[in-house]
Amino acid sequence: MRRYRFGRLAALLALGYVMVTAVLGVIVLTGGDSALLLMAVTHVPIPREVVLSWWEILLLVLAAAVEGWALWYLLRGRAAGARPALDRPVSLPRWALYL
Repeated sequence: MRRYRFGRLAALLALGYVMVTAVLGVIVLTGGDSALLLMAVTHVPIPREVVLSWWEILLLVLAAAVEGWALWYLLRGRAAGARPALDRPVSLPRWALYL
């Protein structure tokens, strides 16, 4: 298994984010305020009058799971240990994608 420089911290933050949004989804399903879930997933303040159906809540929690994966992917850093040798045929398309 590969180890990353900040893998544990990134996994903890990403899992925490997904768990908080899942708990907020359950709270909204049981009759709570949906503005907190919308603010946690979209990161934009939402008016409190918004009412969500169960499938919209499910989509928001799934979107938060994708955001959690992206958060882990971005925060984990590069693989720990020695850097691998760069292979020229692979590095050229990678640079082209970055540009």
